[in-house]
Order: sequence, then structure tokens, then C-alpha cells
Amino acid sequence: MTEDVESVSVRFYIGYNIASGDVISDVIPSNTMEVNGEDLAKLSEILTELSKITADSDSEEYGHIIYDHIMDYYELTINDDQVLCIGDEYGVDISSGEVFAVPEELFDTVESLVEDYSRNNIYKSLGAEQVTVTNMDGKEIEITDPDQLEMLKSYEYYVINADAETFEEEKIAYVMDLHNGDTLEVHYAGVTAKLNHAGGTFEYVHIQGMED
Repeated sequence: MTEDVESVSVRFYIGYNIASGDVISDVIPSNTMEVNGEDLAKLSEILTELSKITADSDSEEYGHIIYDHIMDYYELTINDDQVLCIGDEYGVDISSGEVFAVPEELFDTVESLVEDYSRNNIYKSLGAEQVTVTNMDGKEIEITDPDQLEMLKSYEYYVINADAETFEEEKIAYVMDLHNGDTLEVHYAGVTAKLNHAGGTFEYVHIQGMED
């Protein structure tokens, strides 16, 4: 499918596949990373060995792959013009519509690159040395267990593109006082929170399963 790979970039959303992320991209940021060095060499070798699935496009087998097994977790742009969407089993060439099997090594390599990039460039952590949690009933709990405190202070989140109007209807499940001038308002039954800073500024963040 690809004879010569000179460049590869990976587009992704944290916590969402490409199609779902594109729908809410006004709030959830799309991220793009360039692959370089040994990582590019490794991906180049794998990508040049991809081959399309030759099943009849009208067959039940092909339909089963298209509708049940293709998930666009990552979008790869090769040489600035060829775009592949890949899942953990199958992928599709956006321009040609050709479907191909995704080798485990390809998916694992891309996933690892994305995780490293996110950890180094996107994720932030609370970093608090003291945390007090207030629940919806107003009960305050001082977190004193060392393991629980370490888990909370190192919990990874990322900033999203939203203002107060976006989440004005959200109920607050917990308020975390970080005792450094910041408080985190964890939204009920959601994956977002409002991080209030000393001085009155704030930002909305994606926190995945912190409420649980």
C-alpha cells in the first residue's frame, strides 16, 4: 500500500476515537505528533508491509470488517498526503477506501508513541501535598492515607477548550481543596472538572475516571 515512507504524523484525541473526537473538537483538543528517528524507521518498515484485504466489497465478510471491526483510534498521515485510520484490528486508507489488517506491532508502536507524547506534552498532574474532599452532602474528608494521597496528587488530566457557559448545567459531585490556592470541582457522572486557581482564574479539564 505504501512503498516509501519519509514522514509520519499521528493525530489523536485522548479518551476518544477520531470520529467521536471530531464531533466535539470545539471542546476536546485534537493532538498531532511527528514521528522521528528510530521510531520513524520502525514505523516505516511496518507500514511498507501493509497489504489491502482482497475480499469482495459487497461480501458479508467485508461488511463485517467495515461495520464491526474498524475503529479509528489513530489517524496516520504518511508523506503529508496518504491518510490511514487504524484500530487494533483493521484500518482504512481514507483516500482509496482500501481496508487492511493492522499488525499488532503497528498498533502497539503507535499507541506507545502516543502515550509517551501525551505524558510529556499534554498531561498535567495536581501535585498537591494536602487534599481535602467535600462531597455533595457537604461532608469534608481529609485525605491522610499515603497511597490515596499519592494517587490523587499524581492523577493525570488535560486542559480542554471550554468556558463557564459550556458546563453551567453540570452538578458538582466533589470539591477537592488542594491547599495551594487551587480547588477542583469534579462534575457528577462525567469526565470533566473545573480547576479554580488563586486569583479567580479557572480552566476546565478532562479527568477521565477521577470521580469514581
